[in-house]
Amino acid sequence: MSEPFYDLSPEQRGQHLAFLAKAESAMDRSAGFSGEIVFLDNGRNVKPRLTCAKFPKWTQNLPPEERAKRFLREINLQASAHYHPNVHWPFDVIFTMGTPVAFFRRWEGDLSDFIEDENWKDDGRLALLVQLAAGLAHCHARGLVHQDLKPENIFVRDLAATIALPKAGFWLRPLVADFGSVNLAAEIGEHSGSRPYMAPEQWAKAGLSEKTSVFVLGIILHELMSCGIHPIGESSHDWHRHINPGFNRWQQNDFWRNWVAAGCPIAQPLDDHELAGLVQACLAVSPNDRPSLLYVQTELHRLLSQRSQAASDQVSVFLHMAATQSEEGEWQHLKQRVATLKRDIEAFYNL
Repeated sequence: MSEPFYDLSPEQRGQHLAFLAKAESAMDRSAGFSGEIVFLDNGRNVKPRLTCAKFPKWTQNLPPEERAKRFLREINLQASAHYHPNVHWPFDVIFTMGTPVAFFRRWEGDLSDFIEDENWKDDGRLALLVQLAAGLAHCHARGLVHQDLKPENIFVRDLAATIALPKAGFWLRPLVADFGSVNLAAEIGEHSGSRPYMAPEQWAKAGLSEKTSVFVLGIILHELMSCGIHPIGESSHDWHRHINPGFNRWQQNDFWRNWVAAGCPIAQPLDDHELAGLVQACLAVSPNDRPSLLYVQTELHRLLSQRSQAASDQVSVFLHMAATQSEEGEWQHLKQRVATLKRDIEAFYNL
């Protein structure tokens, strides 16, 4: 079947998407494992100024209807989380020229962009981690197991970038993103993820659960509080920036299998004994020996309050807002748009 959208040049696709989104212009492009993104500029007098359009990545060995179905699956999973301030969400979806497209707001970056920022203090880092735990718990409560959780798949929203706020380090908010890998182990037996963040049960192709996210949260906790040192004892800078030879070495299965086989030892424990103990508990090889997400969230919040009561109080406000904004009745418009997208795909491909 003809795919007119992919017959367009990249520049023409950008212009087409900008027209559909009523944006001023298309900017740069990006591509991931299964999706492509075009960044859109709505103009200096529009807030938010920057948005992006995501669509399936063209691959020769995958029929167009299968690409569309997989993309719809991802959007369905993301929309099923309803609205939560710590989960990334599309604000609209469309079907154009035989291709599904989802529109998202563009945030201030992903977590890998902030890890090594020496001006970002511990209270801000802990405040973000408390909210990240809450966002993950929200996903798991809806049966969503993220298999590729890593800093690159955690977007960061800086409230101070658009709102006049007192100077503080706790205005950065995390959003769990990229739902393409969610529940693949349960659905098709696919356990893989990004190697430096894969839990032992992923390597063993065993059952995945909330405790899988706890393991990754432990790695991110250590990495964030050490300004970029993975528990294995090496800087994650080259891996995040795709710089060789470090990146290629961290892509090798045996490098991480050996670490897991050794019991996931922490080469350089954090200076704070309580945080170091929490990281160690999260990195237990057996999922049964790890704490729950709620426990991790509560402990992080407690440790935050010891450092900054103002930051702790503000996070409490964030958590209360999240609880009231993520009820079942929220985002009926998005659900209707996703349902329309499904009908359009089925009609176009005679599914």
